Amino acid sequence: MGQNSWSTRQLAAELALSQANIVRSLALLELPESIQEQVEQGNLAPSVAYEVSKIEDRRLQEEIGRQAGLERMTAVKVKEAVERVKSPRPRPRRLEYRDPNGCMVYVTVPEGMDDDDAISALGRAAKHLRKERASRPEAAQDAA
Repeated sequence: MGQNSWSTRQLAAELALSQANIVRSLALLELPESIQEQVEQGNLAPSVAYEVSKIEDRRLQEEIGRQAGLERMTAVKVKEAVERVKSPRPRPRRLEYRDPNGCMVYVTVPEGMDDDDAISALGRAAKHLRKERASRPEAAQDAA
């Protein structure tokens, strides 16, 4: 490819293969050597190794590739494992309250915390706000 400056599409046409086969085969060449050896020895199906190639972290590639070979996992099972590894962490919930007076309050509730935790945090925030308001010089004048 590099020598002829071909794209995967051009290479596929020249070899009478599908472009998808070319892309998958090239992905296997980017895998750690230990996984490539498993494929060569028949311990890991190329389709399984291709699913492993979708993981960016080489350490995780080796770990999942080794596990897939030992457990004779199917491509479908490996794909599920890869998706679990790749899936973004759950995002915290963001709650919003719009008061009729125009004030807005936002609360971010991290995963694993519930509404009671948010309510407790709001109580502490209100206490903190009252304390700050009392310490401002204009608050002392308003009280007088």
